[in-house]
Amino acid sequence: MITIQGKPRRDGVAIAVAAVVDSQNGINGVSPKLLEEGLQAIKRQASPQDYPEVVVVCDNIVMGISMRIPGINTIGIAAQAELDVPGLNPEVPCVTGVENLLSQVSQGDIVILDGNSGRVFVDPDPHTLIHYQHIEDQRTSEHKIFIASEHIPARTQTGHTVTVFAYIKNEGEVDQALSEGADGLLLDVRGRAEDADYYKAVMRAAPGKPLVFAADFACAELIKTAARFSGPGQVTVMFPTDSFEELFGQVDPILAEIEADPDAATVDIGTIALGTETDAPILTTTRKLALDLRKSKLIEQIDLEDMYEKSAAWLRGRDPDDVILLIGKHVNWLEKLVASGARCVGVAPDKVGLSKYKIREINEEAAL
Repeated sequence: MITIQGKPRRDGVAIAVAAVVDSQNGINGVSPKLLEEGLQAIKRQASPQDYPEVVVVCDNIVMGISMRIPGINTIGIAAQAELDVPGLNPEVPCVTGVENLLSQVSQGDIVILDGNSGRVFVDPDPHTLIHYQHIEDQRTSEHKIFIASEHIPARTQTGHTVTVFAYIKNEGEVDQALSEGADGLLLDVRGRAEDADYYKAVMRAAPGKPLVFAADFACAELIKTAARFSGPGQVTVMFPTDSFEELFGQVDPILAEIEADPDAATVDIGTIALGTETDAPILTTTRKLALDLRKSKLIEQIDLEDMYEKSAAWLRGRDPDDVILLIGKHVNWLEKLVASGARCVGVAPDKVGLSKYKIREINEEAAL
C-alpha cells in the first residue's frame, strides 16, 4: 500500500479504480479497457447511477473536473498539482497537491481518496479498505435516515402535527433550511429593497411549502410575484402591528386586482408582533399572526413552568394553525408551547432537524 498526503479540497470518501489522465493526452490517455466498460454500459442502456465508477487521478484540478468519460461516473478527484482555480468547485471528494501522484498510480489500481484528511491510498491493504468501506456505509445509512425522518411532518406522541418554519434572514439560509426539512419558511425582508428575483427563486425552491414574508413596506412586487409563481394561499405577507393599517391600505388595491384575476394565486395578509406586546393577538383583525418571542424581555422573565399558561393566552380565540410562535434557537421552549396548543413554530435554520426530533418526543398530557 502507498499512502500519499495532499491537501483536502472537498470532503468525503471515494473508493474505486483509478482512471489516470493528464492535460497532454486527455481522454486518449484513459485505458482502452475502461473506455470499453463505459461503452458497454451505454449500449446495455444502464441508468447513469449504475455506470462503473472511477477516481480520476490527474495532473491538475481543471483536468479532473472537466474530464468526462462516456459511461463512467467520476466519484473522486486526486490532482498532483496544488493549483486552485477560484469559482471552480468539484462536486465529488477531492484532494490536490498530491506530490508525485502520476508516477505512483497506474490505470486500474484501487484508490481510496480521503477528502477529509487529504490522504490518497494506492493499492490499499485489506484493513484500510474495510475501514473506509465502513465509513462509507455509515454515511450512506445516515443519509437515508435523514431523508426518511427529517423531511416528513413532525407529530407528537399524541398525534398532533406541528409545522416547523425556518426563520430566514438571508438568501444563503434557504437551502440550509430546506435540506434540514423545514415545513415552511418565514422570510424576514424588513429593511430590504424589493427583489422580485429573490421572491421568485424562493417560491421555485420551495414549491407547495407555506411561505411567510415579514415586511415593513408596501411590497407590491412581492404580492405580484406571489400571485404569479406561488400556489393559492401559499404566501402570506405580514406587516408590523404599528404600521399595519397604513401598509395594508397601500396594498389593498393590489390584492383586489389579484382577486379579480382567476389565474392569479391568492395572497394572505397577516401581522407580526413582538412578544412584549401582550395584547398582540387582538391588535388587528388579521387571521394570520406571527409572534416573535426570540428577544422578548417578557419571555426572559417567564419560567418554563409558566410558559404553558402564557402560550395558551396567545393562542386563545385563534386557529393554532394561523399562529407562528417564533422562538429562534430556544428549542427548550418547545415542550410547553406545543403542550399549550401551539401548532406552528419558527426556529433558526440549523435547529429545524433538532426541533422535529424533540416534537416527536413530546407527550402533551405528560408535559402539563
